[in-house]
Amino acid sequence: MSVPCDIDAERNLLGALIAGPRYIAGVLVDTGLKPEHFYYERHGKLFATIVALHDDDKAIDPTTINAELRERNLLEEVGEHTAADLLASCPAPGNAPTYAQTIVREALWANRLAAGQKIQLAVTERDEDALTAAEAMLQADFTREASDLEPDDLRDIAHELLEHGGAEAFPWPFKRLNDLTSGGMRRGEFIVIGGHSSHGKSQFLDQSLIGLHKAGLRTRLYMNEMSAQQRVARTLTRKTGIPFSKIVRGELTQEQQIIANRALNEADTFPFGITLAAGWSATDIAHHIRRNAYDVAAVDIMHLIEYEDERDLSAITATFARTAVQANCVVLSTAHLNEKRVTGVVRPRPTEGDLRGSGSIKNDADIVCFVHREQDSETGDREPQGAIYFTKVRNGPTGGMEVYFKEDRLRFTPMVDGRAEDLPGYVGSSALIEDEGLFP
Repeated sequence: MSVPCDIDAERNLLGALIAGPRYIAGVLVDTGLKPEHFYYERHGKLFATIVALHDDDKAIDPTTINAELRERNLLEEVGEHTAADLLASCPAPGNAPTYAQTIVREALWANRLAAGQKIQLAVTERDEDALTAAEAMLQADFTREASDLEPDDLRDIAHELLEHGGAEAFPWPFKRLNDLTSGGMRRGEFIVIGGHSSHGKSQFLDQSLIGLHKAGLRTRLYMNEMSAQQRVARTLTRKTGIPFSKIVRGELTQEQQIIANRALNEADTFPFGITLAAGWSATDIAHHIRRNAYDVAAVDIMHLIEYEDERDLSAITATFARTAVQANCVVLSTAHLNEKRVTGVVRPRPTEGDLRGSGSIKNDADIVCFVHREQDSETGDREPQGAIYFTKVRNGPTGGMEVYFKEDRLRFTPMVDGRAEDLPGYVGSSALIEDEGLFP
């Protein structure tokens, strides 16, 4: 069975865009055409190069295209004479949108064919995981639905906003963080939680997910860093206070065993499910989120998704930001730092510039949050005192709060009578919170 494709449409489109660059924006907006829609990979790479020149407001002709291909180390693969040949054989540039629609349609059917073949193989081998992946592939979003809003639609939105307020807010674990974000997280937001290694960003993520689950939201964690056993042990420590080391070694006392067994019988000990996503791409995760219609999806850790350069990382952040909007959910992701400012045993308090791929993260994220713990100036040992703070809130002020990390429960609690003169908009939490948080 041949794979659905239209090689003539691919060649004609590329030639049309070289001859008539003014049609590029319309093709991108109206059809959602992407490099992966092309049957020939070299055609997709040539298309991506043309779009990059367009985005940089540069001239588009065979000479500039070849220069860009050479810069990307793709000239030999695409062919030095390809752009000129396509331009020479190009029909009317005005037909570009029709060619693009044909390519997208054929790509949709090609994707369905590949998914069907994978489903057949998974059924033959009785492989549930492969079947799930194939079904997610079948539902991949290769098309773009119309989302035009006319003036009357905008008035309806305005009336709804004035009568009932904005979109429902989902709570952070602490009141101060909700105050800074006008009530909490909202559907369509992509939120990045950064921090130095072992400073508690994953613990804060778990603490946030527990609160979101208690608020009645369908919550999921996509995990590509630690094993399920380690995450379960961490959860039991948080719930029972039994040291993590004793749980993973199986060295519980009789009393601790009783406490642990009691916790296992409580419904809220494991409040949300986990998807082991090691080796998954951002697109794999995005498809799984859309397929299961979660209210909140969390990725731990974004930088463990395979990427080669800044451009790949930008594609990952763009995918998560787009998924939050398309799936009408909150997407949270922890992120690594580049450690460039680290000169000794003490890690400096992070800023947005410390994020790996900070440019794409700052552009795509609606909220950038950092988790930081103080360290002993001589040994570098982490202290329980620390801070959780926002450096970007798309629709609100920045700032944060002082916190105290409870090692026996692997969770943060607001600091009492703390000071934080070094962060603008940052206040001690004692005046705002009387208990240990909304969701301890």
